[in-house]
Amino acid sequence: MFLKANNKNIGKMNFIIEHKYAFITLLGALIVGFSAFKASINQQKTEKEAYNLRKKLSTETAEVKRLSELTIKLQNENLKEMKHQTNLLTGGDSFPFIFPSFPHAMKGYFDLGLWHFGKYSLYDLEIRITDFKKMNFEASKTAPGRPIFIDRYTTNIHIGNMTPGTQIQNLYRLAIPNDGVINLKIDLIARNCTVVRKIKFTNANTDKPIKEIDEFSLNNQTINPDEVLRMYSK
Repeated sequence: MFLKANNKNIGKMNFIIEHKYAFITLLGALIVGFSAFKASINQQKTEKEAYNLRKKLSTETAEVKRLSELTIKLQNENLKEMKHQTNLLTGGDSFPFIFPSFPHAMKGYFDLGLWHFGKYSLYDLEIRITDFKKMNFEASKTAPGRPIFIDRYTTNIHIGNMTPGTQIQNLYRLAIPNDGVINLKIDLIARNCTVVRKIKFTNANTDKPIKEIDEFSLNNQTINPDEVLRMYSK
């Protein structure tokens, strides 16, 4: 019996020895299969974690973008409000506009009117009107080399503050000379701007005055006065 059992064990050993490469191959396949299965599980886990991370990053990026846009919007609104408050104190882009008035109910007189253009008040407005007709006439009679005092031919008008929409129809009245020539330079100086208007008319003592010169500049920028009227008197 012992021999029989021993022979049986020997047979099993011989079977294993004969098929050892098959067993090694099977074992290797099992190891590879297990490793692949484990790798697959790890890959799925990694992909899931990567997906969750991308989703989290996408959400956070969207939130960062929203907060950034909100910050920019608030900054722009603050800058806009600061500019508005500054404009309230300085006058912003408002300016005075002086204009000639023809004809006049009082025949023989020429009027200058004043309008406020813009949405902010003007401050410390001073106007200086220089009569070049008189100055040039006096200069022609003055000996060469003698100084000409322009203040003698200048009228100063203090306006002070001027609110939006203000109109002064009869700011300055000038008697029209017999030769019908009017030649004026008007300087308007406010807290926020400087305006210069040059006006020259001939035949001003007739029903058909001729405008020879009509210049307007705002802060040293020349603008067609008719264009100013079209832009601001709507």
